Amino acid sequence: MSNVSTSINEKENRLAAFLFKYENRTIIGGPGKKKFWFVLSLDSPYLYWYKNSEDLNCVGRLLLTGAAFTFDPRQHGRFEIHINEEIHILEASDNKSRIKWLQMLQKNRKRHYESENVEEILNSEIVSLTSYSNLIDEKEQTSTKSFSNVDNVSLFEELSSAEAPTSSQETRKDEQTDMNNSIFYLNSDGELNRKSLEVPASIQTNKVIKTADDILGRLTEESQKVKNLEEASKKVLSKARVSFRMPSFSNSTTSQKNCDQCKELMKIVDIFKNQCVELTDEAIAHSELIAVLRQSVISAHNQRDALKRLENASDLEKLDFTLERESAITALHLTNAELKRANQTLKEQVRKAESDNESLLASVEAFRESVRTKDEIIVKICEQQSDLENKVFQKPATFDVEDFDVPEGILVDLGTSPDDGSKKVFDEAEVNDIAELRDLVEGYKSQNQFLNMEILELQKIVQSLEERERKLVRQNFDIEACYYQLKSRYMMVLNHFKSDTPRKPLEPSVIQELIDDVNQHQLRKISTRPEDSLTDDLGFYLSKPQPGNQAQGTSRSENDSSTDQVVTKAADMKKRSDDILANIQMEQNKDYLDWLQKWDSFLVNHVLQPISQSNDLKAMVRTGIPSTYRSRVWKRLVTFLVSNTMADTGKGYYEMLTRRAAKVAEQTETPDASLRQIELDLGRTLPNNIHFMDMSSQKMKSLKNVLSAFRFHNKTVEYCQGLNRIAAIGLLYLKEADAFWFLVAVVDHLQPTHYYSPSLIGAIADQKVFLDLVQEKMPKLWNHCKELEIDLSMFTLNWFLTIFVDTLSHNLYLNIFDVFLYEGNKVLFRFALALLKVCEPKILECSSVGAIHACLSNMSSIQIDYKTLAKVAFNQLNPFPLKSIESKRQHYLNQLKDKASK
Repeated sequence: MSNVSTSINEKENRLAAFLFKYENRTIIGGPGKKKFWFVLSLDSPYLYWYKNSEDLNCVGRLLLTGAAFTFDPRQHGRFEIHINEEIHILEASDNKSRIKWLQMLQKNRKRHYESENVEEILNSEIVSLTSYSNLIDEKEQTSTKSFSNVDNVSLFEELSSAEAPTSSQETRKDEQTDMNNSIFYLNSDGELNRKSLEVPASIQTNKVIKTADDILGRLTEESQKVKNLEEASKKVLSKARVSFRMPSFSNSTTSQKNCDQCKELMKIVDIFKNQCVELTDEAIAHSELIAVLRQSVISAHNQRDALKRLENASDLEKLDFTLERESAITALHLTNAELKRANQTLKEQVRKAESDNESLLASVEAFRESVRTKDEIIVKICEQQSDLENKVFQKPATFDVEDFDVPEGILVDLGTSPDDGSKKVFDEAEVNDIAELRDLVEGYKSQNQFLNMEILELQKIVQSLEERERKLVRQNFDIEACYYQLKSRYMMVLNHFKSDTPRKPLEPSVIQELIDDVNQHQLRKISTRPEDSLTDDLGFYLSKPQPGNQAQGTSRSENDSSTDQVVTKAADMKKRSDDILANIQMEQNKDYLDWLQKWDSFLVNHVLQPISQSNDLKAMVRTGIPSTYRSRVWKRLVTFLVSNTMADTGKGYYEMLTRRAAKVAEQTETPDASLRQIELDLGRTLPNNIHFMDMSSQKMKSLKNVLSAFRFHNKTVEYCQGLNRIAAIGLLYLKEADAFWFLVAVVDHLQPTHYYSPSLIGAIADQKVFLDLVQEKMPKLWNHCKELEIDLSMFTLNWFLTIFVDTLSHNLYLNIFDVFLYEGNKVLFRFALALLKVCEPKILECSSVGAIHACLSNMSSIQIDYKTLAKVAFNQLNPFPLKSIESKRQHYLNQLKDKASK
């Protein structure tokens, strides 16, 4: 497997390589192996494999949370994954790669098993199949108490790291030093820093010498500083003695341990010897290079002196000099031709040697094949011999069996035929090579160590599962008891109103007790903290939040207020119940599971590759991005769009803009108009989201920082109403700095120029293009609006400026954002036309301006899912050429500019 390519990225915690997968081929007969591109990422609990490294869709995957791993040291590079009584056999390029894969598999299993927190499961009403995927840095907070990693730390690493500093004060000192030595490209006023072009001074740190390479590197550095090489060597070796803590050979240690320590020390000495030999060779090569360079310098000096003398020489001397130079050039040409011939001869020799090598390899393979054939013959002979021995033992005896009283059920072992395991044992017993025996022993040691750790981890997993089961059983009992209690009270109330005979009405205290039992502590939360109302995972309210009643005086009684809140709570619970049942039904749908698998497969295999335009990825984005993957995909799409801008502005650009905005905001004498408008618009941002209701919340502060920084980033736009909604959508999934670049990508890259300028000329031109498309795609609707003298752009302008935020429900416009980030402004026309297409029958029924206004102003009440809307947008509205839109846009832009100039 010479073409095996393995790459590990520490930042992404990812391992990928070509591996052989053994498969049972029933048609051909017997097991066979096939090479696939395997990818394992700590962000996903699955092991994926693909046909090649560029594929978007995987060939297959394995869930690792309940898997067990093992390997046989006698099989080169091969290891097994046991899942649900199934055995999957994989083969790496070598034994070292096998250990690397096994350790990564154990790490992945541990991480995702620990991420399934018992308390979170017990507190949740539904366990989603997408819970394995992380939002923003959730997986970095997993516990590290349950299991321990399988780290093969050698004795040399333990000795070398014994004296390493671990003080938190030193860490903080290093961080302070890094901050003091940092140089930003721009200052707080946006001007170029004079020190930005200087080479940063090197940070002096006291490095601990750990390995032989460190010692030799230090020796080289000291030899350059000190002329006397002996002094440099003594200095470095003295530091090495401080850093190294050699093993002690006290009487308490066993002889076996001392022997192992001696072996480690001998390895260190061998490393030093090899490094010394390599440095000696490098020194010789450098001396030869210095001699050649010295000759070149001397030759150059001679040529310079000759040219100086030639300036004052006579014509005859110049002629002689020219002839001499031409003869030298001719000699060089001849030498070059000879060297080329020699080079060609050497190449032919190399080709011949390669062909000989290939023939020898073929001979070796043939010899191995013959050896395997002989081994098979020997095994067959052994089996035949065993069969003959069994026949001999099974011959009937001369005496009568009835004379003996033999108890029933006693099995007599008359010998068995050798199986595969006994054959391997016999093969190992015949090994006489010491080196081969040593390798076999080392293989069994590593296998024993790995299996011991595997047993310990599986035991801890079993204990954790038992504890989780006990907690779930206790919780189930509590839920069941609560259910029967509520059911009994409910039946009691029904029985009270069932009978036709008049009865005494229920006392108010009884009714209040029933309400308290139903709501428990949640009723008090509603009456005291309105932000504790039921919301979804993104913070959007399931129903409109009810304002507090404190400012209304005594207009309503306390009982009426409590009753209204109970009714609201009941409606919220009904909606949450419907959503949970819908999620359960959805997660049992095969198409939904396949959709999740495609996205997980894409992110695992392309986590290190930049986003590129492709039809497969476009089709995936048009189906929508799962909410749990949206933060990762959005960040990569935004980075793809603004990568050049980020490179031009440099690191720390966003922080510099926020400092500048804070500095300008402090100037009360001349307040900035854009910053003042931002302050006014903050309270009107996503009123149905819990994160943007309170001015003191963290996301509201981040929104203010993002909008203020963008005001100084884009001097043409500064700020436009509607940008607050776009930035808030970015903050739902991205960090603050990433949300700023999200807003930059939308305004500067995805939308046309002058879209958010004070004149809105770009957006107005798009509205004229949109009206032309409405007339082309929906002539009935166009004529109906024309008869009623209704300008559709009065309603649709806000759709394009805010990308349907506050126009549709968040479940719809978030999916529109997915496609918009990938395809750009064109999809806004598609979805706007699709909305009108869906509402066309209802609009055609409207006979007045007010009716159409009520219909188009309440688009969020439309009962439609994204799948249906996308089908209309991308299938029923074709053809949809981009060139036509661009030409029309440019035409209307020119008209608007001419009109503005006049």
